[in-house]
Amino acid sequence: MMIERAAERIALAIKQANAEETASVAVMKFALILLINLVVAVAGALAVGAATGKFWDTFLSLVWFAALRTIGGGYHFHSNYLCIVATIAIVAVPPHVRLPESVVLALTVTSVCLAWWLAPSHLRGYNRISESVYPWLRLIVIAWISMNLWLQSSAFSLLSFIHVLSNFEWKGGKET
Repeated sequence: MMIERAAERIALAIKQANAEETASVAVMKFALILLINLVVAVAGALAVGAATGKFWDTFLSLVWFAALRTIGGGYHFHSNYLCIVATIAIVAVPPHVRLPESVVLALTVTSVCLAWWLAPSHLRGYNRISESVYPWLRLIVIAWISMNLWLQSSAFSLLSFIHVLSNFEWKGGKET
């Protein structure tokens, strides 16, 4: 609720400053909630990375996961706070995990197979991407995940697997 209240106060202030050339308060509030959630999640994950000596690894994890979520879709939590906490955990923990090469390979190959089946998932009605390009998005997601066959990153294998799991329909989530 705190994020929603802050977004509304900011939206109202923007509207009062320029009522003629701004969007509605509701539209600005929605956009601000998304922006605040993004900033808090990114800052939180990077703060954890910095505090644990894994800042750049966490930054790369953010880029990896954000690219997958943007191109491949997935579900989000209904609660802004749960989404922020989950994002921080999903992005900040994998840089600290070292997996055997065989597990990295297994997770990466499994993620590629699941992406072939599920990606892109739950994008309809939530963006302006034409459905005619969805097959290309699937190939881009598969290519992105497949890069880890060469990189052999424990973090990227975990993040890819978490991403494809988010493409399943889970109770309590909402589509992106």
